[in-house]
Amino acid sequence: MKKAMLMAGILVLVMGCRNKTPQTSCVYGNDIAEPTQDEIMQAGGRLIQEWENSEYPALYQDASQMLKRRQTREQFATLLRAADDSFGAKEFSRLEELYWMSSKAREEEAVIPCNLGAQGVQDLHMVPANNEVAALVYKSQGADETLRVVLHLLKEEGGWKLLSLAINASTAKGREAESYFKAARKSREKNLLHLAALQYRMAILLSELGPGVQEFTVSQIATEMKQIKADYLPQGSVQIWSMPSGHSYNVSNLSVISANNKIWVDVTYQAKSFTDTAGLEADGKELAKFLDQKFPEYREDFDGIVVSAIGTTPADAYKLYRVIVPFDQLSPSSAAKP
Repeated sequence: MKKAMLMAGILVLVMGCRNKTPQTSCVYGNDIAEPTQDEIMQAGGRLIQEWENSEYPALYQDASQMLKRRQTREQFATLLRAADDSFGAKEFSRLEELYWMSSKAREEEAVIPCNLGAQGVQDLHMVPANNEVAALVYKSQGADETLRVVLHLLKEEGGWKLLSLAINASTAKGREAESYFKAARKSREKNLLHLAALQYRMAILLSELGPGVQEFTVSQIATEMKQIKADYLPQGSVQIWSMPSGHSYNVSNLSVISANNKIWVDVTYQAKSFTDTAGLEADGKELAKFLDQKFPEYREDFDGIVVSAIGTTPADAYKLYRVIVPFDQLSPSSAAKP
């Protein structure tokens, strides 16, 4: 896992605002008319090959004007190289899903539902309105895990061009989302609610298609996860965690990170200052030890705890400091319930 602890999902293009439009169309797979289907598959095949070969200048050259307006060539390549650092080698990509979408709207962006074969079961794609857009979902093999690569293509004069590229792991330690989802339900049956919550988060992480898509499975898992009500599970609001030492921390999030065949509990708190590195290290170790003592069941599925300090002042708004504490660096005796 890269030392910056990259999240498993890397988005190359962030879409704009989301406005719903009633006039949309989504066609799947072989129902896409010829020659449109062949054109999309040829463009997708070329782009995924450029991605596999790390030919980022060529990939940027094949990008849409919309992507180029939002990202420079160097910004584009930097994000892709960061994904390479996180996921390692990439090869054996194969197309699994193909969608063609269109819309008519006064808004700049359309929300297009794509039915998955059953009534009410659909993904929502956020794409530029009044355009033809294609979505191609590839499965690829990374160094340690299976990857899901989602390309959105925009029809421009001269052919189909890259609109966005999202890379996500679809396995963690060789397990797919369904495995973590089933584990979460079993943990709930045992009343291990904190472990269950993070297992649900793992299932969500491995199911996501990228920020440009609201995936049906993800929404179903999230709904079930929200049924869990317990302390030490911040969900959108800051909690004050008091330590046995008398210290207290403003904790804003508890989530998961997956990379390089390891998965981690990720706790985020608001740092008072970034000038004292030794203090940040000590805070990180104290929070990690506290969680390990409080919830030793985390050891069942996770490799350790990452403590992420974030800034709260305008000057520190984009600062992040992470302390990585593997469980094997914590005393086994600390894993006993207090």
